[in-house]
Amino acid sequence: MKNKQIHNDLHALERKVRLILAEHQQLKQEVQNLRAENQQLQQALQAKDEQISDFKNQLNISSIAGNLKDGVLDTSGLKVLIDEYISEIDKCVTHLSK
Repeated sequence: MKNKQIHNDLHALERKVRLILAEHQQLKQEVQNLRAENQQLQQALQAKDEQISDFKNQLNISSIAGNLKDGVLDTSGLKVLIDEYISEIDKCVTHLSK
């Protein structure tokens, strides 16, 4: 009788271990899928950030062009803006060359 109980307990334990292993495998697959999705979302976010940066630059250029047409900026103000843009471009080139 005792052997039968031990056998039943062992069988139940084996079944639980198999269930846990199956669940572990499923969770590993889910983690892998989530990591891949996370990577894709990070790339999409970076692309959107670059788009926003491009739009901001276009807006600044449009603003400068509009101000030049209206004669709002004088040459010293324009020089300061151009120097700022050159500095920003230098930073971007340095960052890209890393």
